[in-house]
Amino acid sequence: MRQAQRGVDWGLLLVIGFSLLLAWPFITQPTLSHSNASENIVYAASNFATAFKEGRLYPRWSPYVLGGYGAPIPHYYPPGAAYFAAAIQVLLTDDAVSAVRFAYTLALCLAGIAVYRLVLRREGAAAGILAAFLYLYSPYVGLVAPHVLGDLPGTLALALVPLLLWQLDRLLQGNHPGDVLLLALATAALCLTDTYGLIAGLGLGMLLALTQPGTNLRLYGLATAGVALGMGAAACFWLPAALEQSAVQWRPPFIPASYQLTLAGLFAPAHQLDLNDLAPVPQFTLGLPVLLFSGLGAAALVRRRSLRAFPATFLAAAIGLTALALILIPAETALLGAITLCLAVVGSAALHWRDALSERWRRLMLPIALIAVWVLAAPVWLATIITEPFLGTDATAQIQYELAGCGLPVLPPDLPVPATIPVDLPPNRTLIEGYLSGTMSRLNVTQTADDLRVGILTQNTHSSRFQVSATQTLTMDMLLAYFPGWQATLDGRPMPLFAGASDGLARVTISPVRGGLLALELNSTPARTGAWMITWSAIGIALILTWGRFRRAKPVYEDVRLLSPPEARLLALVFVCLVVLTLLAALPGAPIPLRQSPGYALKTAASLQARTNASLSLLAYRLETAQFQPGKSFDVTLYWQAQEPLTENYRTLLYLLDTRTGARWNQQDYQHPGGHPTRCWNTNRYVSDVYHLPLAPAMPPGEYQVAVEVYACKPDCLPQNRVTFFDATGRNLGPVLYLPTTLMVQN
Repeated sequence: MRQAQRGVDWGLLLVIGFSLLLAWPFITQPTLSHSNASENIVYAASNFATAFKEGRLYPRWSPYVLGGYGAPIPHYYPPGAAYFAAAIQVLLTDDAVSAVRFAYTLALCLAGIAVYRLVLRREGAAAGILAAFLYLYSPYVGLVAPHVLGDLPGTLALALVPLLLWQLDRLLQGNHPGDVLLLALATAALCLTDTYGLIAGLGLGMLLALTQPGTNLRLYGLATAGVALGMGAAACFWLPAALEQSAVQWRPPFIPASYQLTLAGLFAPAHQLDLNDLAPVPQFTLGLPVLLFSGLGAAALVRRRSLRAFPATFLAAAIGLTALALILIPAETALLGAITLCLAVVGSAALHWRDALSERWRRLMLPIALIAVWVLAAPVWLATIITEPFLGTDATAQIQYELAGCGLPVLPPDLPVPATIPVDLPPNRTLIEGYLSGTMSRLNVTQTADDLRVGILTQNTHSSRFQVSATQTLTMDMLLAYFPGWQATLDGRPMPLFAGASDGLARVTISPVRGGLLALELNSTPARTGAWMITWSAIGIALILTWGRFRRAKPVYEDVRLLSPPEARLLALVFVCLVVLTLLAALPGAPIPLRQSPGYALKTAASLQARTNASLSLLAYRLETAQFQPGKSFDVTLYWQAQEPLTENYRTLLYLLDTRTGARWNQQDYQHPGGHPTRCWNTNRYVSDVYHLPLAPAMPPGEYQVAVEVYACKPDCLPQNRVTFFDATGRNLGPVLYLPTTLMVQN
């Protein structure tokens, strides 16, 4: 009866509303960015959707990469994000871009719901709403992961980690009949989506379980069983990927990641993104709202001597994760999501200060807190406005993407590539032209017409079918990268299929036949078959266990503190006001001018306006200071712009020049400016190009200048392929541009 009388959970509805408000760019904008990993996930989802329509429910092959030869990218990388978006495309949208936008929206809503439900059980609805609001409107969760990085797997992990913690806490505290199954599903979803998210979720879950008061060993056993069943359910992915590592060679990333977490960066204020910046530099900061409220929450815990309470566990986790990230693994920037989650839970404890207030101000504290978070988080909900549409996601578009030198269409450029062909294998001109003309064939006919005749029947993502006539036994060369599992049959009879010793491409030996059906298909291997047996066994055990628990279950009542009707009405009014203000301030042409004008970042940089003979201009640069000591480091930011579409992928070279001796110091590697190949730039946007320059300890004191060179690497970066710089008046500056600011290196 108490369960029935509890009423509507208005807090949950409010959290969903605030989540949708944060996701408004994905709801209202018709496209996604072309300068981050969202573009790659769109192509991957499109390939998955095509495979689904062909009857392939678990794709393991990317057919249009590496010159069209293909690669087993979904076999080795968690497929959950692309799979989720592709399912939405097939079932709802019939468009990959809309499906990915929908996936981002659902991920943000799930993140808010999971954090709210996690905190609700322990601290009440008011604290749950504040924790969800702090989490969603933090820079990393609400801006960097979905908009700047375009990291759909990471964004989904930001929702699945609190979901796993909620299910674990629910099992240990209430032991509902379906908790083991739900914990297994959350674990499996994380494993299939994001490996680092799985590690963070399990680590936080272990800490949460060990700090549970009065938990018996049986509940710990059930929790362990739930996690184990979840890992078993995901064995179809991770077990073959682990056992078949020797089948591929891992190529280095197209553009290595260069981001790191720093102590100064975590505490730096977030700033608005410049709408003219093609590839904004991500801000790995906690954000002022999270820092402010987590400080108030920690102080409240000390004041109430509640250091063994639920938020205190997350405070300890936040301190430990921050130390781990800064000292040992600063390059793992995804840890910022877990740190933000912990501090958001700690920040919800700031509501404990209501005990010292009068009844009137006690009711107003949460609305005031939400308004304060919204105001301080303006850079988060003032998201980017994307205008460039996707022109296509089919095989032709993906081949053109790779030919332009933008990387692999289905894989973010900072990830290594699992390949089965040599890195120096040249593209096949016939195969490329076939892709571009829509008449692609994976058969490379080297025999004479009298020996072999072939007709193409079907060519799918994971299979091809030909009608062949051969007068003798011969070996056919296929324009397909070999990978274990590819099998060939001729009229249903298995034919030998093997990898070429020199190029790694598939070869098929066929016997004499007249009008036979030759089929190539990516099928199973012993490792994959065994993994699927484990997957279905784990799912079956979880369902049987859950069915038995429901049969023996007794009613479980959760005594949670929901919002009272007066509190719900007050917060609903706040929500409506924030919706109206967001629409008035964030939409294009909004009457409330909170958004900075496009190009505002250039106004505070040192103007340069240097042009080149390659239609590439260096508009400005930024140096925070000009005095240094040997062994220290500094950052320099260059702002580039293409005056017209570029025909080459230019690379930059930076070094310090000793003005007295002419010696070079701290020469950097050749790199794509801004980490974005120049052939993929838009002419109406600029590109921020950040360099972190550590000064050599042996660097002699004196005056130095930053030297900039730009190369057309074909493929080598040779001095004769450097571009020529001109100043604003047209004066020839030569192939080396020296930034006007003189750097002083002191003892």
